[in-house]
Amino acid sequence: MDVMKKNQIIIDTVADITSRTEEHNSLENQCLARGFRKIILYGYGVLGATIFRELRDSRDVNVVAIMDSFPEKVKGVPAGISIIGKDEKAPKNDGIIITAVGAFDAVKEELKKRGYTNVVNISDFRLPDDYLNIVEEFKERIYENQLDDKFSVIKKKQN
Repeated sequence: MDVMKKNQIIIDTVADITSRTEEHNSLENQCLARGFRKIILYGYGVLGATIFRELRDSRDVNVVAIMDSFPEKVKGVPAGISIIGKDEKAPKNDGIIITAVGAFDAVKEELKKRGYTNVVNISDFRLPDDYLNIVEEFKERIYENQLDDKFSVIKKKQN
């Protein structure tokens, strides 16, 4: 399966998760409950971009910057949003949400050493009750697409 297709499946799955979240447990409301009105997203891969989209229409929670270990590689950030390296001075913010999958603990520890106090992992946010069902659907989507890819290769060889 190509990377673009896999990434689209991940985006669709995260969209499912966020759309099934009850209103009072929305990502926006969970940020507000933590006092996060101006936030920085650490990481802008598939998950970071999806979380950004979830919050972009919020009146009360604003993403003020994207922080990344490799800011030169960050692409697709809307105009007006700063892209900063982890060593650069961050704009005024209420908290940093880490979206870098697989590096949560290391990034959190590093940012705390640099003096950032309100640092949370996206996994610290409450997910909808049917999260496990969504994960299973995600696995099925990946599997179905892998099968589709294999069948298309077989069909091409037959022609």
